Amino acid sequence: MILHCCINLCAVLFASPNFIQAGYITSPIAAPGLQDRATDRLDINTATLEELVQLPGIGPVLASRIIEHRRKHGRFRRPQDIIIVRGMSAGRFRPIAHLIRTS
Repeated sequence: MILHCCINLCAVLFASPNFIQAGYITSPIAAPGLQDRATDRLDINTATLEELVQLPGIGPVLASRIIEHRRKHGRFRRPQDIIIVRGMSAGRFRPIAHLIRTS
């Protein structure tokens, strides 16, 4: 029992998905940070103007430029490719990097 609890504690502390995949965690309580966060991120290839505006530092003008760039040049391959859009910079990208994804 003690060993089982230690394994669960290690999985929580190190947030390793390998512990879950190997079946070591049997507790119904999921460790924070172990969910697939990609599904929580906004896909910048399909996002609407309203969704883009909700990102910190992205206003309606920049959001419309992102959509226009996507329309003219196609999908973004990587999230950091959004920096190409006029008005976007590395400084504006950093705060939203963990909030966006591409598909």
